[in-house]
Amino acid sequence: MSVVSRNWLHLSASFLILDFHIDQFSSRECFFKYVEYTTSRFCHQNVTADELRLVTDIWKPEELDIANRCLELALHKGVKLLEIDLTNLSESPFASAAYRLPNILLSVSVLESFSFRGCDLPSSFMVDAVKFKSLIYLRLDYVK
Repeated sequence: MSVVSRNWLHLSASFLILDFHIDQFSSRECFFKYVEYTTSRFCHQNVTADELRLVTDIWKPEELDIANRCLELALHKGVKLLEIDLTNLSESPFASAAYRLPNILLSVSVLESFSFRGCDLPSSFMVDAVKFKSLIYLRLDYVK
């Protein structure tokens, strides 16, 4: 939409569904700029995304930082459906360098559905109480 009109770029940042797939962008740089812009708009507008889908691979530390900020903002705002696929093409999903989900994930009580691929569970997952009061669907692929 943002290609057609600059005004539409602002509108797309106000949808309640955030759906980021890197294969829908012409370059990695455009994709990560869009993810960063859209999630920062959500933060400033003080709205909650019902759904967040983030499908990409991580090649650089700055891309990891953007993915982390996006995920943490959505979790703080109380996202209900979460789908994360953050594999690293230079590493196997089973490698120790896989993306580690943040500990805040364990305290999102409104989360109804989550699906993770190629990520490590939060380090405190085994010791802390999990508060998924609303969880209906869980899918874990290539998760340590």
